[in-house]
Amino acid sequence: MKPMGAAIRLAIAAYERTAFALGFADGGRMDLTQETRVMGILNVTPDSFSEGAMLKTPGTAVEAAARLVDDGADFVDVGGESTRPGAASVTEDEEVRRVVPVIQAIKRELSVRVSVDTMKSGVARLAIEAGADLVNDVSAFSDPAMLTVVRDARVPVIVMHMRGTPQTMQQDTDYVDLLSSVVGFLRKTVERAVASGIAEDKILVDPGLGFGKSAAGEPPDPPRTAHAAKRGTAHSDRGLPQVVHRDRARPPRERPSGGKLGDRGSCVVAGRARDSYA
Repeated sequence: MKPMGAAIRLAIAAYERTAFALGFADGGRMDLTQETRVMGILNVTPDSFSEGAMLKTPGTAVEAAARLVDDGADFVDVGGESTRPGAASVTEDEEVRRVVPVIQAIKRELSVRVSVDTMKSGVARLAIEAGADLVNDVSAFSDPAMLTVVRDARVPVIVMHMRGTPQTMQQDTDYVDLLSSVVGFLRKTVERAVASGIAEDKILVDPGLGFGKSAAGEPPDPPRTAHAAKRGTAHSDRGLPQVVHRDRARPPRERPSGGKLGDRGSCVVAGRARDSYA
């Protein structure tokens, strides 16, 4: 009975939590309590849905990042491997070649937090050395060494629910209970991260809208999805900040019109799910 009682107390404390802050390795902290934060997506991949194919040099990537910051982005998320459905994987060397010079240039020229979108621990390690403040791992530690890289660097990490890989994720999108599947997966992933030594206040969770899920199976409104998951034990029973994206894996013609950030792809980062689109 004692373990059950401890779990109940933890869940109640998580649900009632009202203060959220994200701590970075350099000692800085970002408040997530008073306002939703925006993450602008900068894909430096030739087959990107967004403007990645046009970013031929670190200089043009910095210009695109500056536009994201001017539009209101608090983070710039740099990705060198497409995660659109069916996208081919790239080698670690090629991914490093794409993202590291861009991250170095952004950190040199702009005052903004940078995340690296990668599933590879080797890429994450070199990106952090180049100045990345956060790791965005859509595969949720499919590379076990990612746990060690994140722990040792003391950087925050985003873990996302995705069934399969970008190559296979849309082949099986039927769920008996979508929200329960997402919540259960993220709960186990967070427990794994904490057990490996990653500080709990460094972890953010993402339900992975559009990743291994069909339009028919997903609730049409991302805030509703996030809020339902929040009510379903806050993804992890720990009351962690959440990342929700609307358009990241969809081509431009399928995106809602309006909003500069939406044209290039964006995510929101919120302490409480109900604040995501307040």
